[in-house]
Amino acid sequence: MCVRPQQCADETLLYWPPDGRCYYKLTQGPCYQGSILDAGNDGLANCTCKKDGANYWPGDGNCYSHYSRGPCEKGQLFLPEAKCGCERYLPQYHSETQKCFELDSLGPCSKGHTFALSEVSSNGSRAQCKCKPFHARATDGMCYRLYTRGPCAQDEMISRGGRCIKVPCARGRLYVPERRRCYRPGAAEPCPLGEVVAFDFEARPAVDGLSHNGVCACGTGMCVRREVTTCLSRQGAAIYNGTCHILHTRGPCPPDSWLTRELGGKISCQCRPDVCES
Repeated sequence: MCVRPQQCADETLLYWPPDGRCYYKLTQGPCYQGSILDAGNDGLANCTCKKDGANYWPGDGNCYSHYSRGPCEKGQLFLPEAKCGCERYLPQYHSETQKCFELDSLGPCSKGHTFALSEVSSNGSRAQCKCKPFHARATDGMCYRLYTRGPCAQDEMISRGGRCIKVPCARGRLYVPERRRCYRPGAAEPCPLGEVVAFDFEARPAVDGLSHNGVCACGTGMCVRREVTTCLSRQGAAIYNGTCHILHTRGPCPPDSWLTRELGGKISCQCRPDVCES
C-alpha cells in the first residue's frame, strides 16, 4: 500500500511504515537478524547488508549494529572498525570483569537487572547494573518484579524497597498499589471511565512468577487510549473494533479470511489470497 512517510525527531532516525515507528539508522531496528536499517537511494528506510559497509562482518556475511555484541564472544562488542573488541574508554566497559557488554542487556548483571548508563559524572557516562523498571532489589541482591512472590514466603509478595509483605488480597483479587486495595478483575472501580481492573499484561509468569498487580485496561471498547498506545508499540498489530489484533491472522474474521490494512489505511477482514486465487 502507499503511505506518506512521517517525520522523525531528527536525521538519525528513519520512519518504518509497517509499524509506524522511528528507529535509529544503522541498527537492527525492526529488521531481521543479520541486516541493519539504512536509507535507500530513495531516502526511505530499508533493511540491508552491504559488503562495503562499516557494519559488515566478513566472518558470516551479515551486518550488525555497532556497540552490540553482534558476532563477537561474550564480553566483547562489535566496534565501528568492523572488529570485535573492548576498550576502557567505552561507557559499556565493566571494570569488575574488564569486559564490555551491550547496553540495556543483562550483561554481567544478576537476575532482574539491566546493564544501563548511569548519570553523567566527571569521568563521563558509565554503565552499571540497575534493577529493571518496576523491580525491587531484595535482601539476596537480586531484583524481582514488584508484587510477585520473588524470594518471599508462600503467602507473601515483594513490595517497593524490596520488602516481603503478606499478600493483602483473597484468591481471585488483584492489588492496585495506587489505592492500596484489592479489586475483582473486570471491576470498573478505581479505573477511568471505560477501563476495568485487569491482570498486569507486562508480567511474564514463566519468568517473574504470578503477579498480584492490578492495572487499568480497556474494558468493553468504550476507551481506546491505553489500547491504542499499547497496540501501536507492537510490530504488525492494529486496532480493529476497539481491540488490538495481529495483522494477517484470522483474528475476529470469518473462516478463510484474515485481518489486513487497505490502501486508505482502514483495517478490515479480507479473503486470504491463497483462498481467493484458488
